[in-house]
Amino acid sequence: PVGTARLVLDSDLGFPLESYYNTRLPSDRENGVEVSRLGVLPSHRGKKRDTSLAVLHSEYEWSKKKGLKYWYMFMPEKLTHAFSDFGAVFHELPEKELRESHIKHRAPMKGYFKKTKAKPYILYLEELKENLRHMKINW
Repeated sequence: PVGTARLVLDSDLGFPLESYYNTRLPSDRENGVEVSRLGVLPSHRGKKRDTSLAVLHSEYEWSKKKGLKYWYMFMPEKLTHAFSDFGAVFHELPEKELRESHIKHRAPMKGYFKKTKAKPYILYLEELKENLRHMKINW
């Protein structure tokens, strides 16, 4: 493998994103999946981003088969610009003040949130499909 991602369905524990951020997901949250642990080997990164696009395509096909509408993700803002090259537009989710539980979950990731300025996002799969159509990317 040269690229990977983890897709997390909703459960009684909620989404991992909710452990780190005080934000509200859509009321039909079960129609979404959290995308995390996205990675591509350095040897397969670059301007064309073919591997990243292939991983994104695989996630999209799986989500489509499951009838999902959303992807949730937390990531550095600069990464959202890279995704927009593929037509994947992540919209920032509004945040409320962190609770003690959020601070506790963030503790093992010391410095990550401050350094990367990571934020919670949502991507609408129907919007992704439409953007890809306009970009003449056939999935």
